Amino acid sequence: MLRGKLHCVAYLLLVLTGCRAPDAVFFPQHVAGNQVFLALHTAQLIEADGCLWLRTDTSMHLAIWPNTVAPRWNGSNWEVLDSTGRVLAVTGRTVVVVGGELPRADDEQVPRGVTDLVKVPIPERCAANDFWKVEGIRAN
Repeated sequence: MLRGKLHCVAYLLLVLTGCRAPDAVFFPQHVAGNQVFLALHTAQLIEADGCLWLRTDTSMHLAIWPNTVAPRWNGSNWEVLDSTGRVLAVTGRTVVVVGGELPRADDEQVPRGVTDLVKVPIPERCAANDFWKVEGIRAN
């Protein structure tokens, strides 16, 4: 009898703690323009506070994605898909992106260049670090 109750409690804890999809992830995008950045950046794609970050040992950048990709929740991780539905990146894994850093000045929370690029407000929780304009995602 006690064993059956413990199974029920364990199941209930799983359901209540982590077995539900997140509501959404902030996924700022840009339209390709005249200024193209071509630096390679190898980082781990992570989700924190509803934002997708490119994290290394020494930096953390909010990714500004091209408008040719989209996010999808797969039940356990966020994926970044191309227009054909091919998975290009997954949270928790290393990704190599082509693009460039959009650093902020000391007195800026969000650089003017980022605001002009994405045309939507950056939530405060996603503006804690610098930004990376992703031009493309290199296949691993």
